Amino acid sequence: MKEVCGGGIVYLNEGNKRLFLLIKSSKTGWWVFPKGHKLDNEILKETSIREIKEETEMKNLEMNEVYHEIINFVSNKGKEKEVHHFLFESFEKKVTLSNEHNDYKWLEFGDAYNLIDHENQKRLLKKANNLLENG
Repeated sequence: MKEVCGGGIVYLNEGNKRLFLLIKSSKTGWWVFPKGHKLDNEILKETSIREIKEETEMKNLEMNEVYHEIINFVSNKGKEKEVHHFLFESFEKKVTLSNEHNDYKWLEFGDAYNLIDHENQKRLLKKANNLLENG
């Protein structure tokens, strides 16, 4: 059975810089966007907001209603996954990580793009950045 997840690309405008949040998985060591499993009674936007809060304790977020990207893949354990990503602007820089992650970074687009391990997530970041640059 396919596992459905929700997550988000979180960014922060700081002066003339746009910074993107990446968090480092304690399990894999990969730099990723916050995400997690959808609960039965949730809509995907709610899942994304809940997971960002659980993994970072960030609460002051505003969702961009235009951005919604889906990636499908098979996990290392052979589990089929469908992850819905939304775009969120944060109005705070403070991050408090859950035990699922052991580091975080706020990075400009190029540095974030280079740090991400997976091509599908690089594609998501690039689409988000293009949307923010071009409206």
